[in-house]
Amino acid sequence: MTARMIDAYKRHLVAAGYASTTTEDSGKLLRRVDAELPCGLPVATRSELVAWLAQPDWSAQTRKTYHDHLCRFYAWAADPADPWISYDPAAGLPTPRVPQRLPRPATDEQVRVCSRCDTMPWRLHTVLAAYAGLRPCEIARLQREHVDQAWVLVRLGKGRKDRRVPTHPRVWELVAPLPDGPLTHYPDGRRATPSWVSKRTAEHLHRRHHLPITLYNLRHWYGTCVQAGQGDIRVTQAAMGHSSPVTTAGYTEVSDARLLAAVLALPDLT
Repeated sequence: MTARMIDAYKRHLVAAGYASTTTEDSGKLLRRVDAELPCGLPVATRSELVAWLAQPDWSAQTRKTYHDHLCRFYAWAADPADPWISYDPAAGLPTPRVPQRLPRPATDEQVRVCSRCDTMPWRLHTVLAAYAGLRPCEIARLQREHVDQAWVLVRLGKGRKDRRVPTHPRVWELVAPLPDGPLTHYPDGRRATPSWVSKRTAEHLHRRHHLPITLYNLRHWYGTCVQAGQGDIRVTQAAMGHSSPVTTAGYTEVSDARLLAAVLALPDLT
C-alpha cells in the first residue's frame, strides 16, 4: 500500500505543477521515512513523527524542509475527498524554527577566479550564478533560446515563476556562440539535473581552484552587488526572483564600509 500511496502522491504533485526535483525529492524522503518509522508511513502517529524530526544531527533548515514535506504529504493523504488514511498525524506538528542566517557572498577575488575558469561547463555555471543570479535548478533548465544580448529569461524558477534579468556582457560572451538547446548537460549529452550542477560545480571549484564556495555563494555575491549598486531592495528582489523582500535581505550583505559610514553619520549631540 505504501508504494502505491507514494506513487499516487507524486502524481498529485506533478498535476499540481510542482517541479520535478520537488516531486522526486518528496518520493525519496517518504520512502526513507517509511523505512525508519516503527510501523511505516500509513499508520504513523504524531509522537513518532516528532521523534523522527528530533534527530540531533540535522540543521534547522534540513529539519524544516523535512517537516514541510511531511505536512504536505499527510494533508493530501488524509483529504476527506479521497482519503488514503483516516487522520492526519502531521497536523499540529511543531514547526522548526530556522534562525536568520547572515549573507554568505563569495569575495570579489573568488568571483574573479571563478569567472576565469578555463573549462566548461563549470565556467558557465559560475558566471550564470554570479552575473545573472541563477539558482542551480534555473541553470539546469536554461535553454540557449532563453538568452539574448538584452535579457535572460528564467523559465519556471523557484515557485514555478518566470522572470527575466538583464544579460551581463560576461554572460553573453559565453552564451552567444552556443547552439540551441539546454546550456548545460552531462558529458554524455543528457540534460543535467540541478543537484549535479550544484554538487559537481562546487567539487570542481574546491578541487581545481581551492575555493570553498558553492553556486549559492556566487548568487549571494550577485544579490549583494545589485543592492549596493542601486540601493533599492525591490529591484534586488526582482533580480533575485524572491517572493518577499525579507528573503532578499538574507542574501544581501551590507559592506563594513557602508555600515561604518552610516554610524559615523549619526549626529553628535553631546
